[in-house]
Amino acid sequence: MEYRVRHSITDAEDVSMLSRLMHESVHGVADSAYSAEERAAWSPAPRDGEEARERFAGQHVWIAEDDEGPCAFMTLKDDGYLDFAYALPRAAGRGAAGRVYDALEAWARAEGVGTLTSDISLVARPFMEKRGWHVLRKQENVVGEVILINFRMEKNLSAEV
Repeated sequence: MEYRVRHSITDAEDVSMLSRLMHESVHGVADSAYSAEERAAWSPAPRDGEEARERFAGQHVWIAEDDEGPCAFMTLKDDGYLDFAYALPRAAGRGAAGRVYDALEAWARAEGVGTLTSDISLVARPFMEKRGWHVLRKQENVVGEVILINFRMEKNLSAEV
């Protein structure tokens, strides 16, 4: 499958699409590591409205598209924090996220970002470790009465040649 990747700053038009893609990913990809109760706490519905616009506002976004449309995306804040990383079930494990990540990291290096950090899910951890990220700590996030496990991870770009 060939994926096209575009980079932009998130705007109001992106928010609804990104929110739906994230929700579909949580419920269609993360089911391998998180229970139905955990996934419902993580993403009970696609985020929309002002809260979603504020959450995505001003972030750099890389979106992979296939013949059916957007299928994976990642966002990066100016401080090097990778905030969102999601792929639809049809694209998971097929290279879309890899293409998005490669574009994101190349941009970060070109912009002089020294370190990338993120809070990474159980599902995404192996993907990130293959790309040189390492775990700083395991985290237990309480959402309602549910505990969601993820990992604070980082990759030092300035230490690599």
